[in-house]
Amino acid sequence: MLDDVDVPRVYTDSEQLSGITEEYVCWLDLMAVRGTMSRSLETSAITILNLHVAIDDALDRETMTHYPIMDGVYLTSENKWDMLNTLGDIFSKIAKDNIENANTEYMYIPRASLSFGPILHGKNIPEELNREFVGNSDYIESILLGLPMIQAVENEPNAPPFGIYVDKSARAFAPGDDDPIETPWHRWFRYIDEDADALGSELYDELSEYYKWCKSNSNYLEYPEEDIEKHKSMAEEYLTQ
Repeated sequence: MLDDVDVPRVYTDSEQLSGITEEYVCWLDLMAVRGTMSRSLETSAITILNLHVAIDDALDRETMTHYPIMDGVYLTSENKWDMLNTLGDIFSKIAKDNIENANTEYMYIPRASLSFGPILHGKNIPEELNREFVGNSDYIESILLGLPMIQAVENEPNAPPFGIYVDKSARAFAPGDDDPIETPWHRWFRYIDEDADALGSELYDELSEYYKWCKSNSNYLEYPEEDIEKHKSMAEEYLTQ
């Protein structure tokens, strides 16, 4: 029935599958961006671009791989501290922008989830797997596969505002002789500022004002008050304790 349809052959030689690596995988995005986008394309575009500018500026492409997706990005690295230092740099840039250009209504809030395990980068897939696809297209370079991707996305709601959640996989395993990350929440600000408590408190003060504004505009924002209180409580615990 499809003899006359001109389509390329869809075939993958599973015997040629190789290139799997064990790496840290992070999913990082902005909270509530769907709501922002439904209200204002301009505002959502500015905040999303601010996020990606911070990511691009922080990346060391020798040690990190990135896969941007709309309001977020997958980041991978074989080294724990390359990943954690990059995340600290990204979060600190966005925190500084929010604090120095304080505008409650336009605050944009990142959060991230980190996992560890076997993944497959499209760029590492050998040409023998499918010569027509791998050898003749750059499409393959945008592909990332592996369970850690799922773990990172599914656990992101466990991350507080401006926070990083660490999946059990990254708390149980680590590459080589490195140690796993010990805690479910990685407090990035404690590694980038000598006065970490002051930075955490200052950032929480901005968030507190933001959530106060959200609560008074809950119906307009379509942001349930119970979610506002939950996120505010998580931020307080993460940033001030």
